[in-house]
Amino acid sequence: MSKFGTYQPGQKIDKKVLFGPTLDLKPFVTAPYDGDLKYTPYGVLVHAGWSTHSGHYYCFVRTSSGMWYSLDDHQGSRGNLEGNI
Repeated sequence: MSKFGTYQPGQKIDKKVLFGPTLDLKPFVTAPYDGDLKYTPYGVLVHAGWSTHSGHYYCFVRTSSGMWYSLDDHQGSRGNLEGNI
């Protein structure tokens, strides 16, 4: 899910996107599809900054055991995804 607008280049959409441990992608598919479209994220990329022209990127990654880690430049730590995005 991109949080950058297409109508004003460089502007960031200032809207919090909430999601649970599993995402249902079916509402976002335009073609008819009868199957299940559930997705369990294993990574989330975060941009901290006011526009696409400046700021900082960091991410959260989930291990196979379900533990989340925050990765920021040269450091990584056990992190909590909730409340950090």
